[in-house]
Amino acid sequence: AISGGGGGGGLRQRPTGSSGTSSATSTNSYYQNNNTTNADAGTSSNNNNTNIHADQQSLLQIEERRTKRRTKHRLQSARQAETMLADLTSMFGKMSELIHSQGDTISKIEDDVEAGVDNVNAGVDEIMKLNEITKGNRSLIIKVFAILIFFIIAMRWF
Repeated sequence: AISGGGGGGGLRQRPTGSSGTSSATSTNSYYQNNNTTNADAGTSSNNNNTNIHADQQSLLQIEERRTKRRTKHRLQSARQAETMLADLTSMFGKMSELIHSQGDTISKIEDDVEAGVDNVNAGVDEIMKLNEITKGNRSLIIKVFAILIFFIIAMRWF
């Protein structure tokens, strides 16, 4: 019988027995169990290496997906920025056209205002001349009205 250690790579003692075959069989069994344990350890080591390799591949795949998502997000951001720039370019083009067309309208308005100022100044000059003319003739006008009133009153009495 094997005493000590139960299932795996623990310490095992050699069985003690009186018969030689049993001892040889026990010894062979000990070495076989020990080799099996070593083989299990090798398989376990291979499984660990395989698991580590699989974990590394999983991590690489996750990192690759993250990179793809980041790249996709950057691409979407770049396309959005490009669309915004195209819209701004269009708006600036329209503003330029409006400013150019309004520039023509503004120059026409400016010309009309200058003509209006000239006409107002000419009107002021004519009013000043009329005022000067009437100042000189005021006494004459008063005399004419006085004579008319005199004739009207005189006609009523006679």
